[in-house]
Amino acid sequence: MTLSKEQLMDLAGLGAAVRLAQLDAEVAAIKAMYPEFAGAPRGKAKPAKPAKSAKSAKLAKPAKSAKLAKPAKPAKPAVATAPAEAPAEAPAAAPAAAPAAAKPAGKPRKPYNMSPAARKTVSERMKKLWAERRKAKAAAAK
Repeated sequence: MTLSKEQLMDLAGLGAAVRLAQLDAEVAAIKAMYPEFAGAPRGKAKPAKPAKSAKSAKLAKPAKSAKLAKPAKPAKPAVATAPAEAPAEAPAAAPAAAPAAAKPAGKPRKPYNMSPAARKTVSERMKKLWAERRKAKAAAAK
């Protein structure tokens, strides 16, 4: 049985709607289990430093609001084969979050500037390497 593109899109929409309902139920269950996290902002929260004096307390910068925090990236939706029933209870353990980006969180790296002499050395080395590879490829072809 082949389905048209329209039918596939309709089924994908239905599957997405069912999955969103499941996720809403899981979020509600988690909020019910842990009410202290119900209003917590997303992202990494830095603990507030205690003020040393009344003057420094007045000069302290206000904390970032939850609106300024970056929202978490949504997970890719799973393809639903058939509409599933909403779970009666929350799962025992939530799936692990995706690993953080590969780049370090420190200062951004400065561009690497090569001197003309270093650039020439690298150029000669690479020309030699590719000449050897061409020679080996030609020998293997014979």
